[in-house]
Amino acid sequence: MEEVEETKPQKRQYERVTLETVIPPLPPKSERIPAPDEQKLEREVKAIEREIEKLKALKDGIQEAITLKKEGGKAESRDVSVKEEKNLKLNNVKDWRGELSRLHERFNVLKEEYSNLIEDNKRIKPKIQIFDEDDIDKTIEEIEVKLETTTMPLPEEKKLIQRLGFLRQSRPLATEFKARSARIAELKKEKDAVWAQIEGLKTQMTAARSEIDTITAKMKESKEKLKVEIPQLVEERKQIQEKIKELIEKKKQVNDEFYEQKRKHMDQKRHIEYIERATKIKERLIEQEERKKAEEERKKLEEENKPHPYEREITQCENFISYLHRLAPASEEESKEESKTQSNEEFLAGKEQRGAQESEQWFGQAKKKTKKKRERTKKKEAEPLLALPIELLNFFSFTGIKVPTKSEEIPATIEELEKKRNYFESLEERVEEKEEKTKVKAQPERSEIKFTDFPAPVESQVKEEYGIFKDEGPVPKKEETKPTRGKRNFRRGN
Repeated sequence: MEEVEETKPQKRQYERVTLETVIPPLPPKSERIPAPDEQKLEREVKAIEREIEKLKALKDGIQEAITLKKEGGKAESRDVSVKEEKNLKLNNVKDWRGELSRLHERFNVLKEEYSNLIEDNKRIKPKIQIFDEDDIDKTIEEIEVKLETTTMPLPEEKKLIQRLGFLRQSRPLATEFKARSARIAELKKEKDAVWAQIEGLKTQMTAARSEIDTITAKMKESKEKLKVEIPQLVEERKQIQEKIKELIEKKKQVNDEFYEQKRKHMDQKRHIEYIERATKIKERLIEQEERKKAEEERKKLEEENKPHPYEREITQCENFISYLHRLAPASEEESKEESKTQSNEEFLAGKEQRGAQESEQWFGQAKKKTKKKRERTKKKEAEPLLALPIELLNFFSFTGIKVPTKSEEIPATIEELEKKRNYFESLEERVEEKEEKTKVKAQPERSEIKFTDFPAPVESQVKEEYGIFKDEGPVPKKEETKPTRGKRNFRRGN
């Protein structure tokens, strides 16, 4: 199955989804393009390819017939054309010619070596009387024994000595002659074999040339017949080629229709996926926007309902103002009420004293508890310093308000506290102190309590009167009272 390149569809350019994006509706199911059937495509393509293969085989057969007829038909001996048979024989003759040349070269080399060895043997043959090495050794041994054991005339002895020297000199030549003779025999056999091959190749080449001439004559005879048969075969081949082109075009059309439907299907599928995804994104954006609005509303309510940043300081100011109001000096009405209460107490105290004196006259002096008399000096004493709680002092130190030491200073202090309260109420944000790790070397100034804020107490400026020389009459003896159960142990003096 031929691979058809699938044209990549151009992707749609979708805009970024926002709250203002208008999302198109989904196409109805009746208008949706179905996915193409790949198995159906494969079956159709394979059927077309089978038809194409059949036509190609038929076309190849016609082409072979045309080629065979152009080459003179089929050879008689083998299943090849006459032209191929001729070319084969020509190639054989060519190969044989090369082999023949190689054999001639080999034959000439052997012949030259053969001739040289024969010439060498002819040259040393006169110098050799005995050609067998063992016979030479045996003769030399006999002559040596004869010279040692036999007494002979001097001329005869000289002849034996000369012959002994000749035999000794001829022994290596005999060995060389024998080796050359063996090589000459080998070369003769090899030379004869090469010559036989040369003769055989010459015979084969002669027969092949004769066959080539016969084939050439046959090809000339069939050449006239080709002028009628070949055009018919060519026309038939052309028709088959047209059918093959039609099938290839049909196959291309089937593939194009398949991939066009696939492209439209994938394009619509991506469009549907975009609509679904964009719908989800827009729903999520709407949900996020609602959450954002709810969060802003919540923060707005928190901002409206959050406590004042200096609520603690404002509360302290109000508490300390209330506390100082209680310590402030009383007005005229309050002074009259206090003097009235004091006169009532003096009247009751005098009445009790007169009743006690009458009881003593009638019943005698009785043992009783005595109360310490309060000395009410009409003389106005010096006013003591105010005893303020440590929290109030710390707050005054923090805010920089002067600490009141006398009751006359309390109204001014209350006024300062009210101003400080109004100042705290006017602030919208709290300025926190820096953390220790970010503190700079220069520390901010802190309002601390100084001794100058507390003048010397009034008691130290007034001379005390102890009254130890005053005669106030008999002083009753002090009695110790025992503590009651469940209460703190203490001693009280009258």
